[in-house]
This record gives sequence, structure tokens and C-alpha cells, in this order.
Amino acid sequence: MANSKVQYTADGSTQTFAVTFPFISRNHVSVEVDGVAATFTWNNDSQILISSPTLSGGEAVLLIRSTSQGTRLVDYVDGSNLTETDLDLDSKQAFYLAQENLDEAGLIDSTSVATSGNLLIGDGTDFNSKAIS
Repeated sequence: MANSKVQYTADGSTQTFAVTFPFISRNHVSVEVDGVAATFTWNNDSQILISSPTLSGGEAVLLIRSTSQGTRLVDYVDGSNLTETDLDLDSKQAFYLAQENLDEAGLIDSTSVATSGNLLIGDGTDFNSKAIS
């Protein structure tokens, strides 16, 4: 079970999808349709509306959380008061980053390791075994 992403198959009648994972900022959430970045708006903190592309049905819709890896959201300063809010935010950032890394590592499991002349090819969402010739 993924902690930082959810995948849907478009049915052709809706452009609205539920964001089922927690996030710190809306900027940390992205959407891909068939592996290509999609344009979307937020209906509320738990639902997005894809504005482009228009879904006709059958497309893979992937909602992904990508917590900031390059910027710490909390900067501790000597002599300042530690607040619960700052400690929670710092911990949440680390927790979400760990979940995201575990989700990515989960794409490769013990049954999908390349053996006997096969190679795993990844497209960012899945790995497929290909024979080496």
C-alpha cells in the first residue's frame, strides 16, 4: 500500500479525483496522466480537478506527494523557543520523505529482481521485465 501516491483509472466521465494521502503543502502534490504532468486545480484539500488533458477513459491517473527534499521547512535557532508546531512540522517532513522513499523502493520487490537474462526497465511508475538479447 502506497503512503504517498494513489493511482486511478479514468472512466471518461469524471475529471475529479480524491487525494487520499496527507501532505504539508498543496505545492507538494502533483498529478500525472499516463506518465505526463497534468494541469489541475484544487476543489478542496482532499480533491483535485484535472483541467488538462481531458480524460476519455482508460488513462492512468497518478496523484503523487513529493515533500520538499532540498529545503528544510523548519530552521532551529539557538536561544529560540521550541514550539510544538515547529517540532511537528520538522518531524512530519522527515516522516513524509521516508514514506515517499519507501514507496519508491517498493516498486522493486524480491519477486521482480532481474534473474536469468532478464532486466528490469522502469518508466517512473512501474518496472517490467525484459529479456536481454
